[in-house]
Amino acid sequence: MQEQKRQDMMLHANKLTRFILALCALAAVALAQEDTRSSDYLLGDEQQLEMVVAIWGEVQDPGKHRVPYDTNLIELISIAGGPTKQAKLGKVQLTRQASEWSISPETLETIMKESDDDKIKDAELKRRFDTASRKIIFYDVSKYLGDRDMLMPPPILQPGDVVYVRTSSWTFWRDTIRVVHELALIASIYAWYLRAR
Repeated sequence: MQEQKRQDMMLHANKLTRFILALCALAAVALAQEDTRSSDYLLGDEQQLEMVVAIWGEVQDPGKHRVPYDTNLIELISIAGGPTKQAKLGKVQLTRQASEWSISPETLETIMKESDDDKIKDAELKRRFDTASRKIIFYDVSKYLGDRDMLMPPPILQPGDVVYVRTSSWTFWRDTIRVVHELALIASIYAWYLRAR
């Protein structure tokens, strides 16, 4: 009988310990959400940390996506359905808002000197400072996928990152040739119409 009571007490103590640990975990998550940097991360469906990033351009499903916190650039392209046939994977652009100002003294001096002139309005000055605080990274996805000796791994994403997959130059020329062809066809039909009159 005493052995049964002892086992019941141990079971109750284990349940109480789990409950206290769960409360501590919830408190830690609540405190982490108050921090401005960690508030960009979200708790996912599978109890993993997630973040929101955006991808534009030549992918199957552009837009904002919730991804795990350790997602890299290539994984994001895959999550977005992969590249389209028109994608230029040789120069994928990653834009990140820098947490600290990464502006050189020379650039700052130039901006400040130009702001003394009446030419630059406040909005333009703000735009220049905002641009100076951004970090832009270009990554060659096609080289990474095709070259075994590629040593540079794809960059790990951070909350708020924006990835842009450009259109290949071949697509631009193909579309231009198509438009020129259609214009020539219209012109020849019009010329034929004028002769027939």
